[in-house]
Amino acid sequence: MRITRDDKYVCLVCRDESYLKNFGNFDYHSYRNANIDTFIPTCDYLLSKGFKIIRMGNVANKKFKLDHKWVVDYPFSGHVSEILDIYYLYNCNFVLTTACGIDEIAAVSRKPFVQSSIAPVGSINYRANKNFLIFKKYFSKIKNRELFLSEVFQNNSAFYQRSNLFEENGIELIENNSEDIFDLTSECLNYIENQGNLNVKTNLETQLQNKFWEIYYNGRRNASNNFFKTNYDLNCNIGSKFLSKNKHLIK
Repeated sequence: MRITRDDKYVCLVCRDESYLKNFGNFDYHSYRNANIDTFIPTCDYLLSKGFKIIRMGNVANKKFKLDHKWVVDYPFSGHVSEILDIYYLYNCNFVLTTACGIDEIAAVSRKPFVQSSIAPVGSINYRANKNFLIFKKYFSKIKNRELFLSEVFQNNSAFYQRSNLFEENGIELIENNSEDIFDLTSECLNYIENQGNLNVKTNLETQLQNKFWEIYYNGRRNASNNFFKTNYDLNCNIGSKFLSKNKHLIK
């Protein structure tokens, strides 16, 4: 499939362990991986809206199971190159991602981001254009329930960067599902179609958004690691439907 600057297309970046295997044992990063299949309903919808889809990556564990003439499974295309990496990400309409280093190419060109299954939750980065984001939930095997956002900061797991730390502390990360990703992408599409204006939120949505950021920024300010400390606006919008479905955790 040929991609031109006039095409509407989305870059899909779904992290798995295949790329880092080329450089040694990076199993400690496995907590960041996600399942590419969870993006199928969202990409199906984007195709119906006239977008082409490029699944990015140098290599990947498995093929993207969406058979359509407008879908490029780039890692399996036989045409992977650094020049194409840059071209595709720099010129796309927006990025669907689980957060990888290659995202920074799209960040340079100020593209909107749709980020899902983000972990650790304390690692949200600033983006020049709007960043729509949802994160992996934290399930405590010790308490036998999902942890509140404030608890995740209090026990410092908001900043864990190794899989063994989650395992040793009895925490299982719950990946975002297809419905979560679809809802979040719809919010980004509305933002783009409204020429960079967010939809008016209900009172409850506004309250949940404000409460999330109150807890979040307080947790980041008190981080023991200076790398995570922040006092500036991250220009990020947590998925409204995700917050509504998980409002019991925003405390």
